Formats: sequence, C-alpha cells, structure tokens
Amino acid sequence: MPSNILEQLFSSVTRPRLLKLFLRHKNDYFTSKEIIRKIKASKESVKKEINFFIKIGLIQSRMIKHPLSKKKERMMFLRPDFYFLKELGDLILKPSIISRKNLIKKIISLGNIKLAVLSGIFINEENTRADLLLVGSRIKQRNLSNFLAGLEAELGKEINYVLLSEEEFRYRMNMFDRFLRDLLEGPHEILIEKIKIE
Repeated sequence: MPSNILEQLFSSVTRPRLLKLFLRHKNDYFTSKEIIRKIKASKESVKKEINFFIKIGLIQSRMIKHPLSKKKERMMFLRPDFYFLKELGDLILKPSIISRKNLIKKIISLGNIKLAVLSGIFINEENTRADLLLVGSRIKQRNLSNFLAGLEAELGKEINYVLLSEEEFRYRMNMFDRFLRDLLEGPHEILIEKIKIE
C-alpha cells in the first residue's frame, strides 16, 4: 500500500499547497473554508484533495468545537501516524521549492527595491524573527499584500516580513538596531543588494 500512496501524491496543483499547510501546522485543525482561504484554491479542488488525503490516511476529519465560533464544525487535521509523514515533510518543506529567479522578479515588480533578504521559512530556519526583509520605496501596499498572500498560499505559512525605507534602514543600522543585526548576522540569503549592509 505505501508505494501506491507515493505514486498518487503529486497529481494536482492544490495538493502541494495542502501538504505544506498541514505539514507546517501539524497540531492545528482547519475547516474547509479556512483551507480554501489559506491556500487560495477553489472549493471543488480542495474538497477533492481533502477526500483523497482522508482516503489514504494522511488527514483525518472530525466534528470539533471551533475555537473561535464555539460551534461544532467539521475540522481537518494531520494524522501523526501517517506512514510517510517524515519523508513527506523532508520533501515538501525543502527551501529550494520556491524559485529564487521568480521570487526576485516578483520582488522587483513591487517598486524601487534596494535590498531583499530571505530568512526563516525560506531557508528552513525556524528561530528567526522575520522571513523577509525589504528595503525600498514606491511600494504599493496592495501589491505587497497580494505578493505576500501568494507566497503564503504556496508555502502554507504566514510570512513575517519587515518593510523599511532606505533612510530608516540606514538609521537603524547606524544605531546597531538589535533586530536588524540579529537578522543579518544570523542565517540569511540576500536576493537583491543595491545598498551596502555592512
């Protein structure tokens, strides 16, 4: 049976997003509506993939009192005893899954970007204070929100980001800002560097 499961795992666009969502939130419960909103997929494709994951034993569904609404709702959650859970996590949560080339292109399209630094989820580091640092100007909030929402759907996790103007960045660097120092002295990857960070 396990080999059959692996053959079927990646036959849709919605599947990897669902897998990332559940693997990054192993102890969380989600309603169908929450899943649809988080991974930005259609109701039909989410329903189809959830049914598939329930069938192979990766996800379980149960009527549970929702923590916010206090009403009983059908909630989905990851089964910790799934046969390939560790291997699936190793494969799906690799940091290289997001193309750096496409990421740079999307970041450049946001505005006049002087610096873009990846950390956290992008490099598989859990103990960082931010996932993305952007320094620049003429960045429209709506475009930034759409960009982040797309990344969050693809990664299955909320992105912690910092957006600074060039002046604010320079000021904070000159003041030896602890947050920036931690980010830039810890594990990180620079995508765009049009200003000196030393």
